[in-house]
Amino acid sequence: PCAGKKLVTRVLPIRFRSVNDATEIAASLLGPCGEYRSPKSVRAITVIDELQNVQRVIEAISGWDVPPPTIELTVSLIIASREPKQANPVIGDELRGVSEALAGLTQWTKYEMVSSRSIKLVEGGSAQLELSDGFSVHLVVAAVDVNAGIIKLDPLVLSRIPQSGEQTSAAVREPQQM
Repeated sequence: PCAGKKLVTRVLPIRFRSVNDATEIAASLLGPCGEYRSPKSVRAITVIDELQNVQRVIEAISGWDVPPPTIELTVSLIIASREPKQANPVIGDELRGVSEALAGLTQWTKYEMVSSRSIKLVEGGSAQLELSDGFSVHLVVAAVDVNAGIIKLDPLVLSRIPQSGEQTSAAVREPQQM
């Protein structure tokens, strides 16, 4: 069925995304005469097909293989507790949205900002931030949906940093003989 058809070849560099994912996109857009090659040592795929199919692959991959978005992320350490309700609780502007969001999920009534740090990251990037009061947070930006305003962190780990001289593991006590 491909005899007499004019086939063209284009090499598409893949700069930001997975070459394996790019081959899946190409395979889904190629016609019955089309094929692709993806040498393991090169971050590119070679596409061979009729011109209109190759152009579809080029458009799809060039719109998909873009730099990951840069985000500014603020990590805040907040102490929350249950206290008798106050008539007009004083809540700082930086905590106003947090307290309203958590009100329906928890019974916490008092919020206090302990520490806050901001950092710029890209999708797939990771960071270790030292917060005050002996805490640190490790996070990886797993996915970013800029249009929906959603950032997926996986993992997000809050750790307490042992102070000098502080024991970091539970002590094991030997049984005493009587």
